[in-house]
Amino acid sequence: MRASPTTMRKIYAAVATAMLAVAVAGCSDPVEDQQLCSASSCPGGCCSNGTCEPGATTDACGAAGGVCAVCGQDESCVDGACKKVGGCTTGCADSSNVCQPGTANESCGTAGKACAACSAGQTCTAGVCTAACNHITCAQGCCTADGQCVQSVATSCGSGGAACATCKSGEDCVAGACVKKQDCSSCDGCCINGTQCMPGSSAAACGTSGATCTTCNSKESCVNGQCQAISCDKTSCPSGCCTASGQCLDFTSQSKTECGASGACKSCGALSCISGLCVSDPVWEVSVLSAVISAKNSAGKDWDSAWFTNPLPDPYAIIALGGAQRPDRFHEDHRKHADALLEREDQQLQAKPQDGPGHQARPTGLRRARHL
Repeated sequence: MRASPTTMRKIYAAVATAMLAVAVAGCSDPVEDQQLCSASSCPGGCCSNGTCEPGATTDACGAAGGVCAVCGQDESCVDGACKKVGGCTTGCADSSNVCQPGTANESCGTAGKACAACSAGQTCTAGVCTAACNHITCAQGCCTADGQCVQSVATSCGSGGAACATCKSGEDCVAGACVKKQDCSSCDGCCINGTQCMPGSSAAACGTSGATCTTCNSKESCVNGQCQAISCDKTSCPSGCCTASGQCLDFTSQSKTECGASGACKSCGALSCISGLCVSDPVWEVSVLSAVISAKNSAGKDWDSAWFTNPLPDPYAIIALGGAQRPDRFHEDHRKHADALLEREDQQLQAKPQDGPGHQARPTGLRRARHL
């Protein structure tokens, strides 16, 4: 049975109206869609084209009603945020193989290794779960038994994050260590200013039983906590000498002004002090090996007069030792030889006649003058 033309027109109009309604419904405004999904209407997810999505998938990742994001290929949606998965170079990787900073107690780690959750009483320090109190977190104090970092005092003494210790009676905590109290209440030696306990055995601080320290004078020493006069003699000072102040000066400390052994120190004057003895400096024997002397004197004449057989000069050397002059052996030997020659000439002159042509009298005192 064929429908009439009027019926067909009604059918076609109904289909067109339905298709137009569907087309209009498919066209939406993004702004209107966003207004339909917001933080207030979608607090636990993200908004995609006006629809509130859970926000936990890589295709729609987000939170607090924000716009959903599409994560990359190496990312995963963790807590509403796209995070890199695996291949961590720093921090640590959590159970979902997502890179974490590695500094939180619940995800602690380094070098991209698996994250660890620190146990109670621990903290994540530089990527490692350690006791909450340690040398890093408690560098200026000490750690109590329950892991607390406290200031170093006598009841909890320590430093550098070490375990606290309780100082004993009569002790104080000084720089993180228990030491004997610095006062005179239990001082076996002597005290300075009533607070500093000294051994009491030195001349600068001499005393006992916590008394005020005494300074001994230069002629005293501290013996059993008392200043006593220094007794210096050959018995008490066998390897030195005794100074005017009564001090024993051993050989290694002596000088030319204070020198001696087993007795009073003395001055060596120009000599040297060696092992408590005043000795002269080493003696050197010097000999003149050669010399060049002109055959004539400065006037161009013979050194010796015609009265002498040898007109050449009679050289000698004088060596100065400590300011004194001392002729050497050559001079002494030559002088003796010259005296012998003069003696022989005197004998020859006496044997000759004293008058005659060309005779000259020998000058008086010439023999001595030539050697002065």
